[in-house]
Amino acid sequence: MRNTLIFCLAVFTLAGCTSSEEWHASTCQDFGFQPGTPQFNKCVADEERRAWEIVGDSWDLGTDTPTYTTCNTAGSTTRCTSY
Repeated sequence: MRNTLIFCLAVFTLAGCTSSEEWHASTCQDFGFQPGTPQFNKCVADEERRAWEIVGDSWDLGTDTPTYTTCNTAGSTTRCTSY
């Protein structure tokens, strides 16, 4: 699960579709926080910190083993499977 989240965050960030900050801002809006409020800003910062805590030391770009990931989106939910 952790590697799947890492991959999905990397895909969205590297694809240029959205920055991690925009991704987390969207998440916080989904949680009901209003942009421009201190609570919204704290939520974005907390989400960014949590993402980096999940990635931790496992962010290894030097791996020689290929990983294949398939992502499917239904509505506003994206699920990825890596093998």
